[in-house]
Amino acid sequence: MKINHDAFQTLIVTIISQNTADTNTERAFENLSGKFEITPKALANGNTSQIEECLRVGGLYKSKAKAIQAVSKTLLENFGGTSTQFYLCH
Repeated sequence: MKINHDAFQTLIVTIISQNTADTNTERAFENLSGKFEITPKALANGNTSQIEECLRVGGLYKSKAKAIQAVSKTLLENFGGTSTQFYLCH
């Protein structure tokens, strides 16, 4: 999987990859990025069932969708929606 150097995208791929084969992680991320912009705002406000459907191929899709939305909301609320602000604070 080719991942750019965006910290948020890396975080999302990490969540998706938990207990998932690399091939299915790639497929799930491709599904998600094909349907949503991979930003905290887009994923925090995205329809949960649509996010779940994108992740279904990776397994544990309900818990992963919940985790992705939670981390997205946290970044929006505490760091203005940018993962780089998080790293600057620590």
